[in-house]
Amino acid sequence: MSRAAAGRGFLAISLLAAAACLDCHDSPAPIGFTPTPAPANPRTITVTLDQCDCLNCRVGVINPVSGLGLLSRVDPLPGLEVTADTCYNASTVKVTVECGDCPGPSACTASATLKASGVTLGPPASCTTAPFPGQSCADNQIDTIPGTAPVVGC
Repeated sequence: MSRAAAGRGFLAISLLAAAACLDCHDSPAPIGFTPTPAPANPRTITVTLDQCDCLNCRVGVINPVSGLGLLSRVDPLPGLEVTADTCYNASTVKVTVECGDCPGPSACTASATLKASGVTLGPPASCTTAPFPGQSCADNQIDTIPGTAPVVGC
């Protein structure tokens, strides 16, 4: 088949497809399809592991209503602010901090600070192990995002 014939064939198929869909742009959305609305008050959620005396620490951030995990990091660098979500639209957020395998002989502590668009949410989530080697601890904290936290564009 020549190049010109192939081009005419493609043009014919394109015109047929367009003719079959003359009303496509005005038809309602397919059944079962619901467009996702744009977030009303989105914020950036970040978490910082402030302290980790254990051999292993983990921080996690989840939406407490939907259960959607936004972030789970094992052994993040203490003091480093990590972004969990850049377009979070719920009014509460949950942070988890875990401290595992305390070297002892004294107690070990882990703590993490959660922020919404730069605004610190409540006191840090923290836990302290018993003063024995190999001990672990965990803390969960649900924080409410204040209306003063700046809204971001998504």
